[in-house]
Amino acid sequence: MAEEQAKWYVIHTYSGYEAMVKDSLEKLIENNNLQENIVEIQIPTEETLEEKERKNSWSAKSSPVTSF
Repeated sequence: MAEEQAKWYVIHTYSGYEAMVKDSLEKLIENNNLQENIVEIQIPTEETLEEKERKNSWSAKSSPVTSF
């Protein structure tokens, strides 16, 4: 399947299970020889900064994007 013919699908998951669902989908695709039909699986993420209790201490993390 050419990329210009590809369609987008959205799968809703519980928060924190996105990577596990992606892994499960990739295994399902491989086991059923669907590599030609599935172009790409994405988990949209956004980077956030969190301030720690100490002064001038920040940590960055990447988390899935949630929209309603």
